[in-house]
Amino acid sequence: MKKVLLVLLGVFLLVGCGKSTTYDLSKVEKGVTSYYPDAEVITLERLGKKYDVDTSSMEEGLILMPKLASNADMLFVLKPKEKEKAKKEIDDLFDMFLTQYEMYYEEEYQKLKDKTVKEKDGYLIYIVSNESDQVLKAIEENH
Repeated sequence: MKKVLLVLLGVFLLVGCGKSTTYDLSKVEKGVTSYYPDAEVITLERLGKKYDVDTSSMEEGLILMPKLASNADMLFVLKPKEKEKAKKEIDDLFDMFLTQYEMYYEEEYQKLKDKTVKEKDGYLIYIVSNESDQVLKAIEENH
């Protein structure tokens, strides 16, 4: 009997520890828009087509990108299907952005270099902003 209870307790703990959080990305968007007044929402499909990013490893995402190239403020909140593949795709994209901004916009280039990258609740979060801490807090409060 004790063995059965121990097995059940072990299964319960494993199931409880494997719990994943799903973000309501429209709620996240509303919580962060004040930090990105000059940004537009980009779909995963459009991201893939415009920047040649393989988005098949990404389940869903909120992507805010600047409307003008003179501003590097952007936000990616992505739920990956395959974390390492998705991370590599986005890291490669940011490397391309760094190359582009390095030549023309020194201040924005530095902001891109100093981006905040977090893995939280099964999501990959990339924040480019002078107010990264506040943006991360807004995401945490509005998911």
